[in-house]
Amino acid sequence: MIESIRNELLNHVDESYRKFQSSLIPGVENFLGVRRPVLRKMAAGILKENGRVFLKEAGRNSFEEILLRALVIGGLSAEKEEILKLTKEFIPQITDWCICDTFCNGLKAAKEYREEFWEFLTPYLTSEKEFEARFAAVMILEHYICDSWIDQSLGALYEIRQEGYYAQMAVAWAYSMCFVKYPEKTERFLQEHRLPEFTYKKTISKINDSLPVPREAKERIRKYGFGTRVRGRK
Repeated sequence: MIESIRNELLNHVDESYRKFQSSLIPGVENFLGVRRPVLRKMAAGILKENGRVFLKEAGRNSFEEILLRALVIGGLSAEKEEILKLTKEFIPQITDWCICDTFCNGLKAAKEYREEFWEFLTPYLTSEKEFEARFAAVMILEHYICDSWIDQSLGALYEIRQEGYYAQMAVAWAYSMCFVKYPEKTERFLQEHRLPEFTYKKTISKINDSLPVPREAKERIRKYGFGTRVRGRK
């Protein structure tokens, strides 16, 4: 099965797209250059044929093969124990923001089993590895910014102290989405908790980039921020 999938990937290589992707995702060298709609269509076909066989055979021959793994895991019809096991096995393959964000976004089982996934992702909040920490932040962003989880989400994001660029950008992105959906609660939290300076600045920047945020709120945040800007923890 895997050889036919690899041949299909090669048949859809787009060199101009490969160069474009390379410019967006630095540090990744194994791009083929297959566009996302093609990959999603392939993932749907794999799931229809035999997703588990693909996951057993697939390796890391290319960026696209890893991305297909992410899409297939997300779309697999399985019990929560199997999805959690596959998720744990896949996390070490997350070495860039695109794989991370695609995987988290597509992991629909997280919304069905929020309690179990929350327990699963909690150890990654304090991971010293950049993309494990980003995984935790993006999972919160995608699946836990809702009425019943917003308090836990704000507190959990505060626990992510991995200093890598992609980890802290994900934290700032998540805080900005919290602000979009729960502005008063998020602003109060950020007034009471001291974020690292980089995360603080990026959170304000992303709030200002968010179209749903009213102009007056953006102007106020730009001018006054969230209380006194300081470094370190609360």
